[in-house]
Amino acid sequence: MVDQHKGFDFPVDTLLPAPGAFTLDWDLNQQELKIRQHGVVYWSTGAFMNERFKFMLPDETKLRYNFSILSNEDEDSFTYNPVDQSGKSEFVITIMGRLVPDMGPTDCRNDGNRFEQGSGYFNVSGSGSATRSDISNASLSISDCKAACWKICDRLGFNFLFDNQTRCQFWTGNWEFVQDRSGSSSASIYFLTTMELRSHKHKRIIWICTATAAASLLIVVLLRHVLSINKKKSFTSRAKVDQKELLDVKKSFTCNDVNGLQEDGEMEHDLRVFIYASLMAATGDFSEENKLGEGGFGPVYKGKLVTGREIAVKRLSKCSAQGALEFKNELILIYELQHTNLVQLFGFCVHGEERMLIYEYMPNKSLDYFLFDSSRGGLLDWKKRFSIIEGITQGLLYLHKYSRTRIIHRDLKASNILLDESMNPKISDFGMARIFTHNEEEANTNRVMGTYGYMSPEYAMKGIFSIKSDVYSFGVLMLEIISGRRNNSFYNDDRMLNIVGYTWELWKEGAGLQLMDPTLGDSCNGDQLLRCIHVGLLCVEEHPADRPTMQDVVSMLTNENMSLPVPTKPAFCTERNVVTTGIAGKGPELVSINGLSISDLDGR
Repeated sequence: MVDQHKGFDFPVDTLLPAPGAFTLDWDLNQQELKIRQHGVVYWSTGAFMNERFKFMLPDETKLRYNFSILSNEDEDSFTYNPVDQSGKSEFVITIMGRLVPDMGPTDCRNDGNRFEQGSGYFNVSGSGSATRSDISNASLSISDCKAACWKICDRLGFNFLFDNQTRCQFWTGNWEFVQDRSGSSSASIYFLTTMELRSHKHKRIIWICTATAAASLLIVVLLRHVLSINKKKSFTSRAKVDQKELLDVKKSFTCNDVNGLQEDGEMEHDLRVFIYASLMAATGDFSEENKLGEGGFGPVYKGKLVTGREIAVKRLSKCSAQGALEFKNELILIYELQHTNLVQLFGFCVHGEERMLIYEYMPNKSLDYFLFDSSRGGLLDWKKRFSIIEGITQGLLYLHKYSRTRIIHRDLKASNILLDESMNPKISDFGMARIFTHNEEEANTNRVMGTYGYMSPEYAMKGIFSIKSDVYSFGVLMLEIISGRRNNSFYNDDRMLNIVGYTWELWKEGAGLQLMDPTLGDSCNGDQLLRCIHVGLLCVEEHPADRPTMQDVVSMLTNENMSLPVPTKPAFCTERNVVTTGIAGKGPELVSINGLSISDLDGR
């Protein structure tokens, strides 16, 4: 039994005086319990006699409860105790005046639940399962509304209204209460704002977030799966196209075994198709010991055929940008080029995804192997260097003028000049070459291919290339051969210059000979060297129209009596990022840096 005075410390609707329309009290005179409605007796237990109340069934009371009354000068009280667990220890009065056992808090309530009145007035809107219900009774009070709201778990709040009669209005389900600061709304809501309901709300938010995240993850997985399928289909389709192109390649040339090369070193004009197993044997299973180096498309290996002929096998990387069509075009292009200063292609091999080109072997590797090494550079005296310059000019002249189609190499540099056993130069690596008709002067591309320092300004900045682009690259290469230094290894005061800028500074001061590689010593012909510098500066003029053709270059280098134009300030960059900035935005895409080249050969 709850002491009446403690009800003020722990507010409940049991034995608290006047909490609503109905009250329960103990009549001291009649010694009976009475339920009053607004002070008027509504029901009573009757007098207590023989351990039971007069108007209560004896079986209901004596079997479940022990009643006792204490009445003296100091105290007059009534107590009851349940006989066993079947008896309820607490009763409450309903809003209809019934005395019923209190079943305790519902599943969605606990002792921490409480109602709070929202400040101000509210606009109320509902959706989905939102419902509103009323209970009307002349004897209702606000506590009755609160008790009724308490018993139904889904009820969010209530409103106590006065109109024709008092009534309770309950809000159940998905309601939204928006505070109306204008004062035009008439609803003043009592919200059930408790820690436990907030926890339920928090759990619902967590569930919604979890479901959303799971759905998003599922969508991402499905999208990736679809993209993977499409990518696989695209790859399969591309593979089929590649396979068809490669089959066309095989049908285009005479198909002989790797042993098809004649023992005397001569070979027929037909391009050979090599067997993969024979190349594996020739290169020692592509061992590291036989690896000569690695270019933009993949590694190059030294090999030896059963006939004793040495070969170089260029094994294209599987992730190479060069597809089957480009591979075919490069084969056809090199197949039709026959010149002493161009590397000779013996044949090719296609094995599954493997694509390989077989070239003549160059025992002295490439020009950069000697030129930029402090010890090996001394092996190249001026006579050999000038001979290499002449050989390169002859090879380029053939590509630009005398081959069946005009060829723009687009990646002329020291590492692409191979040297045979007699140190004769051979231009190699036609992966970036473009074919022009003899009526074409220039072309434009959005994908710039080449190597920093060797690219002409119009090509690097605008994607425009022509035979004059190769002339610019040759000019840079010739200055490297003279100086024995890479084009980006020059410094002047506080700014970095490339070889073009450095040479121009020396030329203006009349100190051109200072560009000479110190290892040349007395072997150098000063006049010839200065003439080469002069021609080199003409080749790197800013405007393509001001640069000589390769035919002009050959004449300038071989005819000492020929007067040369005065060079003007060349096109050169003091820093690398100038070139990069120039191709940003709407400019072409630059794809080759740090001396490595990536091909994009398109036969036209």
